[in-house]
Amino acid sequence: EVVSQLIRLGKEAKTSGEKSVITIFFSDIKNFTEITEKTDSEKLVLQLRHYLSVFSKVIADKEGTLDKYIGDSIMAFWGAPLPVENHEMKACATALYFQEQLLEMNKNFIRKGLFPMETRIGINTGDAIVGNIGSDARLNYTAIGDNVNVASRLEAMNKIYETNILISEKTYFGAKDGIEARFIDSVAVKGKVKGLKVYEVLGRKDSLSHDALAFYQDYSEALALYFDMKWSKAIKTLKMILLKNRNDGPAKLLLNRCQYYYQNPPKEEWDRIFRLTTK
Repeated sequence: EVVSQLIRLGKEAKTSGEKSVITIFFSDIKNFTEITEKTDSEKLVLQLRHYLSVFSKVIADKEGTLDKYIGDSIMAFWGAPLPVENHEMKACATALYFQEQLLEMNKNFIRKGLFPMETRIGINTGDAIVGNIGSDARLNYTAIGDNVNVASRLEAMNKIYETNILISEKTYFGAKDGIEARFIDSVAVKGKVKGLKVYEVLGRKDSLSHDALAFYQDYSEALALYFDMKWSKAIKTLKMILLKNRNDGPAKLLLNRCQYYYQNPPKEEWDRIFRLTTK
């Protein structure tokens, strides 16, 4: 499909690239190494083929460009080679729809005696160089640049926050009318000084219950207290939150951080940015 689009656009099969604003998507299977160690290789290949086939169809149906498979990971983007309206929303809708598909897929895997697969997703929007990248012998229509790296880092960040779908502020502002999301932190990825506002996608617009909305509002209040350096109040609020849901990853992480800062207050010039030391 991508080749057909490139031919219709008169794009030649030679190294080239142009700057475009796109939305970049990375996915990865949680604990895949552990699954490979415990699963027969032939069964695993069949399972992974089914997983990748379903995910690839979802991306295509939502007007995305499937870039490549990286083992169990998928890279895709929206906005090239053809422009896509509301590409931020389409990427987020793809992530949400696939998580729903995965619930049914895992029921089938379990019936067959296979391990279920959990997917982490990172999405970012921004400028990237898109085109035929590679050597004279082999080309790949792909996207490169800092914003591509950020999308990959957001996917990996799910491990830290125990979340499933993380997006950048730029993606959030483009998709906010169609999704429910919460601001969870201001983060500087390894090698960066400037902070990135990170949001967790929770569902489609108006899909959350009253109790869920109240829970996430409580988290927002705790995060505001954290940024205001009101450690004692933040700790009290977060403990209350965790009584309602002790498995909420962002709340657990923020509580540990508040407890640390309560004992070791940061300096006055603290910039409220959490700096990652690993990729």
